Order: sequence, then C-alpha cells, then structure tokens
Amino acid sequence: MDEARSREVINYLTNTLGVQLIFIMPTSKSGPFMDLISKQFVFSKCLTTKARGELQRRYAGGSQNL
Repeated sequence: MDEARSREVINYLTNTLGVQLIFIMPTSKSGPFMDLISKQFVFSKCLTTKARGELQRRYAGGSQNL
C-alpha cells in the first residue's frame, strides 16, 4: 500500500472510528508517519559481552511522548 493510501486508512480508523493504532516498523521506514504518532517506543538490538545461556544479544528499549 502506498503512503497516500496508508494515510487515508489511518485517518479513517483513528478519526472516524476512534481506533488506537500501533505501528511496528523499522525506524528507517517510519519517517513519513511521524506526524501521526503521539508516543514512540524504540528498541535496539545490541551485542552483549556476557552471554545469557544461548543469547548473544540484548534488547534495550525506551519511550518518549511526541
């Protein structure tokens, strides 16, 4: 779906139906939709120096109100 069509659908769902949406996408792809969101959660995958079992990576996360 192209950006214009996505915006139409998002506006219909949020403004007409009052639905709260959750976007899950890579940060590099979220730029065109930044004006539509009010809160952002960001997660990063990082290598760890001390493995936990078989896991060699850790995930760090944070949030911010926009």
